[in-house]
Order: sequence, then structure tokens, then C-alpha cells
Amino acid sequence: MKERVLGFDCEGASLVGILAEPAAGSATDVGVVIIVGGPQYRAGSHRQFTLLARHLAANGYPTLRFDYPGQGDSRDPADGEIPASLEAIRAGIAFLRERAGAQEVVVVGLRLGGTLAALAADTPGFVGADLMALWNVWDPKLKELGLVKEQEEVAKAMYDSAASVALRQLRLIPRGDTINEDHQRNRALISNYIKDTTGAIEWITRDGKSYV
Repeated sequence: MKERVLGFDCEGASLVGILAEPAAGSATDVGVVIIVGGPQYRAGSHRQFTLLARHLAANGYPTLRFDYPGQGDSRDPADGEIPASLEAIRAGIAFLRERAGAQEVVVVGLRLGGTLAALAADTPGFVGADLMALWNVWDPKLKELGLVKEQEEVAKAMYDSAASVALRQLRLIPRGDTINEDHQRNRALISNYIKDTTGAIEWITRDGKSYV
């Protein structure tokens, strides 16, 4: 396994990534693009994406991790943050296919990266996204170890809580305010993007009161 620092183009901006390549003759035709969760450096918290990329490459999967536009070593985006990130994912997939000869590409996303991976699913050559948001709550091992009894109810409660926190924040922090805390910033990006593009979240004013 070896790693290379590489640059690739995304709508005129230069993005910087690390390509972890399997040993000669051991590569499969499936590549992996790792999408970080929000405003993070390509290494991830505690170098989790560095370690994951090296593990995948050691098992035959060429793996790319990169900095979003405006993050780490990549240049600032010409467009808004989420549209620029989606274009970066698509550019990364195309780059991996060209550079590593990957016939199929799996995108792995954490938190906001999972949402972006799903939104980028219309990219040619895309296989699927591993959405790692709260995935462990359904792991049967938790029940086997006696850590949770009513697993389905606990899982639903966790997702209800995650959704309600995002919606409350959408109501409490008006658009245009500067958000410095990373988790709040990620929730604002996701909630506003869904509200603006899908209509799944609505803001209604009735009798002088606002409802989300």
C-alpha cells in the first residue's frame, strides 16, 4: 500500500486529496471515495479517515479522501458550500475512476458527508453510500451484549431526537447569523438545503406565530 498527495480540478478550482493505492497487482476494480462530515480536514477526527483509507487500500480498494473546497489545502469554492461540496464529490469520483481505473465507486460518508454522499448518488459510476449516521443503534451485537433491550424503540427515539434538534435549531437561529459551533453549522447546512430544494421542511406563519 502506498499513498500519494494529488490535486484534481473541480470547476476551475484545485482540490487536494490523498490517494491510498493497493500494492501492485492486488487492486480490485472497485474504488472508494471518503466524504468527511462537514468542515473537517481530510484526515478526520483522530485520523479516522486516514486509518480507514489505509485499511481499505491494504485490502485491495483504491481509496481517495480529499478536502472540500475552502477547507484544508483546497481552494475556496466559487459556489455555495453544499453545491460546491456536491461538485467536489462528483469530481472526486471521476478522478478516482480515471487515476485508479476503478470501474465502480463506493462513497462512504460520515454525518453531513453521508447526506452529501446520498445527494451525489446520480453520479455515473456511483455504486452506493454507506450512511454512518447512528448506524450502530441497530447493530444486533448491542442486543446480544445486553446493552439495549427495546432496540427498535431506542433507535426510533434517537432518530426522532436528531430530527427535532435540527428543526428546533432552524427556528431558533435565523439565517444570516454566524454559526461557529461545528455541529450546529452542519445541522443548519442540512436543514436549510432540504428546506430550499425539496420542500420537505416548511416554514409556516399563522396567527402571528411561526412553525417549522
